[in-house]
Formats: sequence, C-alpha cells, structure tokens
Amino acid sequence: MRGWLHCLSYTKPPENILTYSLLVKPSAEASPPFANKGQWRSLTGLQVKRHKNAFVVKLKTVSDRDVARRYSGWLLGADVADFVAPTENEVFWHQLVGLEVANVEGVPFGKVVSLTETGNHDVLVISAATGEERLVPFADQYINTLDLAAKVLIVDWQADW
Repeated sequence: MRGWLHCLSYTKPPENILTYSLLVKPSAEASPPFANKGQWRSLTGLQVKRHKNAFVVKLKTVSDRDVARRYSGWLLGADVADFVAPTENEVFWHQLVGLEVANVEGVPFGKVVSLTETGNHDVLVISAATGEERLVPFADQYINTLDLAAKVLIVDWQADW
C-alpha cells in the first residue's frame, strides 16, 4: 500500500478512530519542512481506514513509502469537541492529568501524570517531585474531593500504602 502507515487506535471501541476529526502531533525527530514540532494541529487530506485487524493512515498527497516514513512516529489525536460531554459524575482522563494530589490527612502525593486501565477500575499514576511514583485506584471509595477548577484531587489513601 503506497504511502500508507500502520496506525494503532486506542479509542473505545477502536473503530471510533474512523469517526473523529483527527489532529496530528509531529514527532520531535521530524525532519524539515515540518514546523511546530511537538504541537497538535489539524491536517487536511488525512485518510484513515481499516486494514486487516488494524488501521492504516495516509496523507492524500503522499504516495511514496519513503516520503511516508517521514511521518512515522507522529501521534494522532481526536479533537475533544467531537466527544459527547461527560455527565455530572464523569470526567475525561485528560482533565485529571496535572492535578495536584494529596490524601485526606493533607500529605501531598504529587501530580497525576497518567491513568491506566485495569480490569476493575482505572488507576491514577501519580508522580512526586522526588520521582517516586504512586498508583491510586480512581474509584468512588478512594476519591474524596475532585476540583477541576482548582486542579486538586484529594484521595482517601494512606501515605504508606
């Protein structure tokens, strides 16, 4: 397939990648003439389609595999404006990243750097300034206060757990 690159979809379900207005983020190693490396931007002429059990992506103007390789490692993202708004007790994962986390005793844990999905519930990955990483379940019984405006999350989690 001339100029097509394999693409991983992390959308739920994976075929939702075909329905979103996609943004691209050039890799830091992208060679010229790509400006704004590391920044999300819209890109016209981007095609995405199912290929076997995965997806492939192509710029309409690229038909050579060597030119296509220049785009390898770029990230695809969806515009949050395409999503259904969360309900009153829901948040998007990206809204949690960067929140300052402390426990109910006031012990600071650090900032949420990512989330991971497990079988039972999502898990917050919290990184302290010291580099120490802490995992806390993002489940109702452990969330005491979530204030997106103040960028604060208070968890019912012991410091020595």
